[in-house]
Amino acid sequence: MNPVAWLYIKMFLVFGPGFGIFMSLTDLLFGVGFQFNQFLFRTLFFGVTMSVLLVSIHVAGLRGKGVKIFSKENLNPIQKRSIDSAVNKNQLIEKISTDPVLRGMDIKETELGLILKSDMSLFSSGNRISIQNDPKVGLVNHYEIVSRPVLKSTLLDYGTSYNQVTRLEKLLIQECSN
Repeated sequence: MNPVAWLYIKMFLVFGPGFGIFMSLTDLLFGVGFQFNQFLFRTLFFGVTMSVLLVSIHVAGLRGKGVKIFSKENLNPIQKRSIDSAVNKNQLIEKISTDPVLRGMDIKETELGLILKSDMSLFSSGNRISIQNDPKVGLVNHYEIVSRPVLKSTLLDYGTSYNQVTRLEKLLIQECSN
């Protein structure tokens, strides 16, 4: 099945039944009683509306970030990449501090690499980016980059994680080619 279509269905199932049940419970609480037709209408209407609205914004955000072919991986708010680069950890920190998007993040050095944390924004609850460095033979470093939303229940991030990981990948590749 097309990954975008699957995402529409997933969002419908997340929002529709929950809203229908919540509204039915409020009807019962206020003495209106349960009406199946009303439950079905609310479930379908809210589920379809939220699914179409949120997934369309998510897909448009990813298209704006350069995604042309959608897959389950690039639609996911958790982004993972593996990159081999000649850049060491100190050079990477310097590159991050000059990047217009990444420089506003909090950078914490660990034994194995870096952890970057971004603040909340309109489209994101904030991200935590883990950059694990595994030095290989010679001058090449192997980096494992994982970007996760701070809020674990995030289903859509509108391309924020994808954009951050892509920018890190470009910084590592750009430095390697210089």
